[in-house]
Amino acid sequence: MENIKIVKATTQAGFKKNSFIYEFMSSMRQKLNDPLGVRAKKRKEISQR
Repeated sequence: MENIKIVKATTQAGFKKNSFIYEFMSSMRQKLNDPLGVRAKKRKEISQR
């Protein structure tokens, strides 16, 4: 029987906030939630008051 070597290194499963995929998915989610950009306009109006 052969000896099996077990590797202790593991991979991380998560999104970094500066990754391209994270940015792309965030922008797609934002467009689905607010396709006309109405929420952004309302936030801008409220902040100017």
